[in-house]
Amino acid sequence: MGSSKTGPSKPFDSRRPGFYNHVVFFVYMVRCADGTLYTGLARDPHARLKVHNSGKGAKYTRSRLPVVLVYTEPCESLSAALKRERDLKPLTRARKEALIAGDPAIRQSDWTRQLPSQSSRATS
Repeated sequence: MGSSKTGPSKPFDSRRPGFYNHVVFFVYMVRCADGTLYTGLARDPHARLKVHNSGKGAKYTRSRLPVVLVYTEPCESLSAALKRERDLKPLTRARKEALIAGDPAIRQSDWTRQLPSQSSRATS
């Protein structure tokens, strides 16, 4: 795979050099009124939150309003954001909650692609 970095390993900072004219995509999670979590991607997660709460966002969130933004993760490209969203969506609720809480083991961008031999190391 490429060497592009995704996720919180490089904190988002609009003051960092090269930010201007640099398109940043975000993977985000919102907590719905019924307690469920919805994962999506956007260039501006706060603007997307307003769209969700206006009832014009994803079909899933329309019947679960209001929603609250609980997690954002910057990605350096649309491709990286799509891959990260694909990694996060199938996570169990417990793993998503750990990610939201800031568990560093979950924050690794490639943790879902563990090799089979890694699971045997955990029991050693």
